Amino acid sequence: MDDSELGTGKSCFIVGPIGDRLEPAGTPGRMRYENATQMWENVFQPACAKFGMTPIRADKISETGEIPEQIFTFLRDADVVIADLTGGNANVMYELGLRHTRDKITIQIGEHENLPFDVNTIRTVKFKRTEAGLIDARDSLIEALRTALSGEGKLVTATRVWNEMEALEPSVVEHATALSNTPDDPSDPDDDDGPGTVDLLAAGEVAAERMVELLEDFTGLMNGLGEVANLLGSEVENTTSFAGRLTLIRKYADSLKEPASQFDLTSAEYVERVNEVDVMVRLIISMALEDEDQTIEEDSWSYFRTLWGLRPVVEEASVGITGALQAAKDLRHLSNQLRPASKSLVHSFNTMLSGNQTVASWAEIIEEIPGSEDHLYLPDEEEEESSAGDGD
Repeated sequence: MDDSELGTGKSCFIVGPIGDRLEPAGTPGRMRYENATQMWENVFQPACAKFGMTPIRADKISETGEIPEQIFTFLRDADVVIADLTGGNANVMYELGLRHTRDKITIQIGEHENLPFDVNTIRTVKFKRTEAGLIDARDSLIEALRTALSGEGKLVTATRVWNEMEALEPSVVEHATALSNTPDDPSDPDDDDGPGTVDLLAAGEVAAERMVELLEDFTGLMNGLGEVANLLGSEVENTTSFAGRLTLIRKYADSLKEPASQFDLTSAEYVERVNEVDVMVRLIISMALEDEDQTIEEDSWSYFRTLWGLRPVVEEASVGITGALQAAKDLRHLSNQLRPASKSLVHSFNTMLSGNQTVASWAEIIEEIPGSEDHLYLPDEEEEESSAGDGD
C-alpha cells in the first residue's frame, strides 16, 4: 500500500509542551513555544503529510467548550497520538499515561538526554535540536508511523496489561506483600550510578571554558551576518526593479543557509555547556551554604568573581542578540524566500538569550553567599596591585 493511503481518514493528535508566545524572548515559556513551533513545522506536519494525515494540536482547537474535555476526547479516540516528551512536562506525562490505556497507536519522541527516565525504556524517537537533528527526527518519525500504520507495531506493556483486564492472582498479591514488608538490607547502600560530586565539578569546569568560547563564536557569527545584511541592503537600494530585488533576496536566502546552521549548532551547544556549569555553580554554593563554619578558599572566591563578572558581559551580548532577533523576525515579512532562515535564526537567538539569562542569574546566587561583599568587590589598592602585576 502507498504511504499516502496508510493514514487516509485517520486522525492524529499531538501532545507536547506548548509554552507561551506572549512571554518575553529568552524566557522559559517563550522557549517552549519556539521549540514547539519548530517541532510542529519541521517534524510533525511533514511526517504526517507523508501519510495523508493532518495533525491536530491542543492549542489550536477552536471549537467552543471546555478545552481539557476536548483534549481527553482526542486522547481517547484519535487513531494516532504523537507525544513529545522533551523535558518531561507534567501535563504531557499525564496525558501520555491516559493514552496508554487505549489500544491505539501511540508514538513517543523527545530531545536526546532530556527525556524522563521512567519512559526511556519504551521505544522513543530521539533527536538533537539542530537543523540536521530535526531532519533525522522527521525521517525517524516517518519510519515509526509507517510501521505503526501498517499494523506492525507492538503495544507497550502498560497498554497490553490494561486491555487484558485480568484480575490479580492471590499468589501474586501475597508475594508482592511479602516483598514489601521485607526490611531493606542495610549493607546495600543506595547507589543510583549517577555522576559523583567531583565528576559534576570537573564537567562544569571544562564546560565553563567552552561556554565562553561559544559566546565569542556566536558574536563573530552575528558580526559576519551583519556585514552580509548591510551589503544586501546597499545592493537592494541600488536596484530599481522589484524583480531585480527579488533576485538579490533569493541570493541572500541561499547565503543564509550555512550561517543559520552554524547559529543553530552554536546556540544548542552553548545552552548545553551553560547547563553543565549551572549544575556546578549551584553544587559548589550549596556545599558552601550547608556548613556555615566552612571557610571558602580564596581560589574559590576567585572563581566566583569570574562567574559573577560574566553578568555584564552576557547582558551586553543579549542587547545585541535582541536587536538581531528583531531583524531576523523582520526578514520573514520581506519575502517568503527568507522565512526558513528567519525562523531558524529566531530560534537560535532565543536559545542564546535563554542561556544568557541563566549565566546572569549566577551573580545573584553568588551574592547570597555569606561574606560575598568582602570578596567580590576588590578594594582599590588590590585592583591597582592586580593591574600593576598584569603590566609586568
